Amino acid sequence: MNRKISIASAVALIAAAGSASARNYSGSDTLRVFTQTLVAQCGAIGGGGTYPALAGTPQFSYVGGGSTAGGTDMRNGEQDIAPQSRFLNAAEACESAIEANPSTGAGNLGNDEAARTIAPAGSGAEGLVVALDGMSIAVAPTTGARCDTTADSFAAPLAGTGAKTFTVTNFTTNVPDGAPSLTTFVDVPLPAAGTGPNDLEAGPGGTLLYRFTNFQDVLRILFTGADKTRAVNAAAGGGGGNTQRSVNRLSRCSSDVRRSLVSQWDNIIEANPATCTGQASCGTLRRLYRRADDSGTTDTFLSLLGLASVKAGNGAEQEPFCNGVERQDNDPVRRTCLATDDVCGSLPTGMGLVQSIELYQIQNVSAATQLAAQYPTAPCTTGVFVLRDAPLLPGGASATTCPDGAPQILGQCLTPQIGPANATGTAIGGNCLNSQLNTSFLTPGGNDGRAWNRELRSSAGNMRNELIQGQTVPTGITNAVHRTRSRTGQNQCLLGDATTSIGCIAGNVACSLGYAGREATDNPANPIAIAAPVGNVPPTIATIQNGTYPLSRKLYFNSIIGFGDIRDEVPAVAAAAEQEQLIRCLQNEPAAHSAAIVASGFIDLPDVTPTADEVEFRQGPAIGTTGSGTPGLLCQDLNEATVCGAPSDAPNCTLL
Repeated sequence: MNRKISIASAVALIAAAGSASARNYSGSDTLRVFTQTLVAQCGAIGGGGTYPALAGTPQFSYVGGGSTAGGTDMRNGEQDIAPQSRFLNAAEACESAIEANPSTGAGNLGNDEAARTIAPAGSGAEGLVVALDGMSIAVAPTTGARCDTTADSFAAPLAGTGAKTFTVTNFTTNVPDGAPSLTTFVDVPLPAAGTGPNDLEAGPGGTLLYRFTNFQDVLRILFTGADKTRAVNAAAGGGGGNTQRSVNRLSRCSSDVRRSLVSQWDNIIEANPATCTGQASCGTLRRLYRRADDSGTTDTFLSLLGLASVKAGNGAEQEPFCNGVERQDNDPVRRTCLATDDVCGSLPTGMGLVQSIELYQIQNVSAATQLAAQYPTAPCTTGVFVLRDAPLLPGGASATTCPDGAPQILGQCLTPQIGPANATGTAIGGNCLNSQLNTSFLTPGGNDGRAWNRELRSSAGNMRNELIQGQTVPTGITNAVHRTRSRTGQNQCLLGDATTSIGCIAGNVACSLGYAGREATDNPANPIAIAAPVGNVPPTIATIQNGTYPLSRKLYFNSIIGFGDIRDEVPAVAAAAEQEQLIRCLQNEPAAHSAAIVASGFIDLPDVTPTADEVEFRQGPAIGTTGSGTPGLLCQDLNEATVCGAPSDAPNCTLL
């Protein structure tokens, strides 16, 4: 199996025999504050005596890393529960052989757990719905809505009405934005105007009009180029339906439809002029921010748009996003960098419209120093460049060019440093923030020195790395777009997770938007971005609880083997496995559960009517109420007959 090694495997944690050293657990970044608060609340109950493994310096240390990371660690036997921003996917739920997990060796939790066989596959899988959240479309407050001055009196395409059209300009005689670096581009002419629902319409004066179907149509075109005129075909020129592949990415993302849409902010977000005041005119859309490929938020986002996930269920590799995979900057629509940007592309064409924001878990860096390693802020010294190793790509190959577009010298790049360099060719530090004009004598003319800030390096100048399952060589971190607001003297975004980072960055970059968890726009500690209404519905408590907000979602604590079969960790407090204690506390201590919801800005699950595969463990408040002290708790059992092909469905969902 091709599995990404997640935080519990990437961070070496040696548990001394007989001690109660903390073990790192991975899962959704969205649930980081919730889980950490829950551990602290549970550990304080009964003066620390009720759940001793969670008290004091708890054995359960939650470090996030993404829903897929938590699922990977459950499949690999590193942990038996995982907070995830979605229910178990089929690959996780149908795992039948959970590996043993010896306590020796770097990266192991030290659980000394025996291997576990699950027969039939999926028979242990279940999840607890712990809270609700609304995925936000985050925008800057000053450009969150554009006053509608057009004749259609349309209140935002994201509102989902069919009244909105925009004029499609024919770009077939022009090269696409940034084409000099995209030599494989093949232009696809516009289809003729027609009367069918998937055709362009004839407009006044011989123009062509594109009519939005709904808000999903807007977001599909923006992030993936999948417009409704595009053929349902995986070949070049296609990309409609669920056929977004690498081979058709350039044609769909460079299409006349997409380039016309992003050329005017009014095509994307407008507001009623009677209530729209103080809004700046954007003109073109500047930037689109997204979560990483393996994020549960990305899975949910693509699913809500009716698109296949990055890894389709049939094993086919998708490439839905216009920038390519999460590490790439291959969106053919380019935007020059702002003077306030701290990260840029090497070429004068700047950076692509779609950018992935992810805080990669850096290898050989402790949890306490992760944040400082993610955001080097000391300025690089002008004119000081030292030869450093070029980053290694997945698979072990070296990058062919340096970040600034300069050629390599025997596998090394002239790299900016905190100087001065000494006689041995080293310098004080490679962990610095480079400026636009600080380039080496090898940098091609006109290229941008801030391209170096896409990399992360240590004080010794070495590449910061992460490790990917199936790769024998650590991979250099070369897409550190999260650093784009790092300088002092401006609104900084130095945050510890991708969700709030997207809110901070989108909130500070005019005429941009990004998708992320609701905490990106409804977070008292990060009150920067605002949420654009979606389907003409704002993400309020009531609309998320009653399901009318289109981007609402459930948040889970999941288990592949089942909560009643959690294995004891070793070493552990006698008869007190920390994972089992956390689930018992979650199920039986509503006050601790409520405190975690409040701390993370989530919303109580209200009183619901369970379906056939659900059991309501705790009745929640009425719709429109949250922070009640008794949030709802729902257990969702996997139907292994339907999902995993088992002969029958054995229900789980027993209260511990």
